[in-house]
Amino acid sequence: MIKVVEEVDAYTLTPNNALHIRANCNFTDQFGRGRRIGEEWLVKYDDTESYIPDVTEEVVNEVQLTVLSHHQYCVVVNPLGDDGRPRLGCRELRKGPKTFFLHPGEKFERGIQDAIILESDEALLVTAQEEFDDITEDGSKVHRTPGDRWMIHGPTDYIPRTEIGNIQRRKATPLNENEGIYVRNVQSGQVNQYSTV
Repeated sequence: MIKVVEEVDAYTLTPNNALHIRANCNFTDQFGRGRRIGEEWLVKYDDTESYIPDVTEEVVNEVQLTVLSHHQYCVVVNPLGDDGRPRLGCRELRKGPKTFFLHPGEKFERGIQDAIILESDEALLVTAQEEFDDITEDGSKVHRTPGDRWMIHGPTDYIPRTEIGNIQRRKATPLNENEGIYVRNVQSGQVNQYSTV
């Protein structure tokens, strides 16, 4: 005897949405790919325009396309590796202009952010939290280690790397005639005087 358990409507897919699917058992999906129990993946418009999930599949949710403009960026935690599995604990910087779907296991660290826009009288004091090779404003290569601090001078649009930790915005200090300031080097303790005279 045949019993109808549930009627399922097809999901309509567009270039702007995708389906997050989870396998409930080991099987071969509608596209001929072998799936293992608990495995999760996306079905996109490139795969099919409409999708009816199999009885061995569960639709977790619908995923919307992420769009980054020219001055936007985001950091994705647990990004997908070349083997199609999340690289747990890793972080990946994605700069605009770019469009993509967050794959199962991936998540935003702090959402979509705007690039830091610096005027000619502004700068950023940045601190490295991981070791990496940096390219400076003049194009030279510098090796950074955790704790290193340096300045990024404007005018520029700045998108911090994932290896950058603390960021502090600084503004140029204008000095009138006969004014001066003392500046202490935090590493050596040496004090320098700057004045307009």
